[in-house]
Amino acid sequence: MDASSKTFFFTLPVVDGNRWASSKELSGMFVVNSKTGEELHFGDLDVKELSDETLQVTASNANGQKLQITMSEKQMEVKLLSPHSAAWTLEIRAASGAELPFRKVVGRTLQSEFRGHSYELSLIKGRYQFTPEKKTLRIQPFSGVVKFDMSRGNI
Repeated sequence: MDASSKTFFFTLPVVDGNRWASSKELSGMFVVNSKTGEELHFGDLDVKELSDETLQVTASNANGQKLQITMSEKQMEVKLLSPHSAAWTLEIRAASGAELPFRKVVGRTLQSEFRGHSYELSLIKGRYQFTPEKKTLRIQPFSGVVKFDMSRGNI
C-alpha cells in the first residue's frame, strides 16, 4: 500500500491507554486511595440509561464501595458512594517514555495540545494536580465529586 493513501484518525486524548502504555507499564485512569496511592479495584458493573442523553455506570468492590460515573455529551461526574468512603482521587498514568498532551493547569482547566491542536478540559467540581516529570495527572474530588465540563466544544 502506498504511504500517501494511508489515513489516520485521532481524537483529542484525555486518557489513552493504548499509546501511553508500554509492554511493562499500564496506562489509563485509575481510582486510587489519595493517602496511600493504592488502587481501588471495582467490578460488577451495572449500566443504566437514565435518558436518551445520559448513561450511568456503577461498579462495586469487596469493601462495599461503589463507584458511580454519570456521563452525557456535556459532562461527566465521578463519585464514590459508600458509608465509609476512603479518601480517593482519579489518577491518569502513562509509561515513562510516553508523550502526554497536557501542557499546564490554569485554575480548573487543563490545557493540552495534540498534533498541533490545542484543547482544554475544565472541571465543574474537583482540582487538577499535574506532575509532568512523573507522567501523572491527578484529579482531586471536591466534596466527594469530580465533575468534568465538556460543553465548551473544545474537546
